[in-house]
Amino acid sequence: MTVTGAPTLTLNDQGTATYTGISSNGKTLTFTYTVKSTDSSVPSLQVSSINLPGGATIRDGGGNNLNLSLSGVPTYSGPQISPTIVINTIAGDNIVNASEASAGFTITGTTTGVQNGRPVTVKILNASNATVDSYTTTVSQGTWSVSVTSAQGKKLTDGSYTVTADVSNSQGVPAPEANRALLVDTDASESPTITLTGLTGGIAVQGTTITANVSVPDNDLTPATTYNWQVSSNGGKTWTTVQSSTSNIYQPTDTSEGDLLQVSISATDTAGNTLAGTSATAPINNDPAPLLAISNLTPTVPAGGSIPMGISATPFDSDDQVSVTIGGVPSFENITAPTGDVVTSTKDGTFKFNGKTYTTYSYSVTAPTGQAVNGLMLTSSFTGTGKPVNTFTITASNLTTGETSASASQSINVTDPLSTTPIVMPPSPSVGLTAADYTPPSSPPDLAQVAALFTQFVAAGFPGSNGMPITGALSEIVKNEQEFLTRPHV
Repeated sequence: MTVTGAPTLTLNDQGTATYTGISSNGKTLTFTYTVKSTDSSVPSLQVSSINLPGGATIRDGGGNNLNLSLSGVPTYSGPQISPTIVINTIAGDNIVNASEASAGFTITGTTTGVQNGRPVTVKILNASNATVDSYTTTVSQGTWSVSVTSAQGKKLTDGSYTVTADVSNSQGVPAPEANRALLVDTDASESPTITLTGLTGGIAVQGTTITANVSVPDNDLTPATTYNWQVSSNGGKTWTTVQSSTSNIYQPTDTSEGDLLQVSISATDTAGNTLAGTSATAPINNDPAPLLAISNLTPTVPAGGSIPMGISATPFDSDDQVSVTIGGVPSFENITAPTGDVVTSTKDGTFKFNGKTYTTYSYSVTAPTGQAVNGLMLTSSFTGTGKPVNTFTITASNLTTGETSASASQSINVTDPLSTTPIVMPPSPSVGLTAADYTPPSSPPDLAQVAALFTQFVAAGFPGSNGMPITGALSEIVKNEQEFLTRPHV
């Protein structure tokens, strides 16, 4: 037997078998056919016709054409195609998250050995195996699908479900039931908890590492969490992001001293849900106040001279600007500072001594940023009598914006000297002047001055008959010292 071209066989399931070869003895022709899921079901597979397309021939050894009556062609009665049904992956990963539930989702699958139009029943069962939803569709070209609406998706509470699918072929032969596990994870009532660690007494100390710790009840966060570290300089009314990254650590800097700190997060869980939250706030510390040191708490200023005040105020770090305030300085004293420091003064009160009132001033000495205040000098121009003692109140402050702080106040007692101006006694009447030519002081001198005048009086000789008897009471002398001690006498 010889064959030319490509003969074919038409089968009773509407399929076509193709010629693949002839046996070595020339007596058997071989045709191949692959049964498809879309083929019609038949009780047994049979050849409906032999086809010789395109001039194909089948002849015997004598050159005679094959009898195409199909006599002697066997009927195939082997295993038939059993119907099957499969459920495809649902929602990409068999997990329905919040956005997928809200939008609705599709359940799809495939069949084999099932004719077009055959009904498919799909059910969603909860963990108790109770039917939550049921859907019906039909097979088309070996595929099927049903749609879960938004309303139905939103009603699915978080938990585990089983999806089943059933179908049978046109002969009523059922396919084994298909099933697929489904997890619904919408985190409907879930919010992250964010805590800050690394605080000192609830305060975020500059330069210290602060860590944000995020947790959710089902512990299913992915590493792709964004941390937005924020500061507020107005008590939390507005916030500025200072660091946004996947890093959960932050170190406060000088620029944020005195601000509030918080972190807001945007996280994704394994179901694909987006979670957001914000931590509690924590204050960022200010720099400590400048270190104020005073070496002499009871200085004495020489008459008409100057002394170092022994005051120093040191900044905490290089961005601090230190200012020292010295209050209670009388008008007969003056404070100076090294070149580069700024010195200002304002009236802050009065000071009384020996019946005279002096204005007092508050001095402010400000050093350049990052430098200490020191090298202050105190100069006295006091010309009165006695030893006035003034109390200066001293405070050191940090003037840097956002870092304002001040030291505790300290006090020093400053003594001015006795006046070095000599006391001049009135001349004797022999020079032609009288006591009326001398104006007594506006206020009585102290006892030390009276003693000095009395010493000079005695050195000039005791009064005669016009003077007060030397035997008079000392209290009388003190009472009338200006009249008695300045009275001309020989």
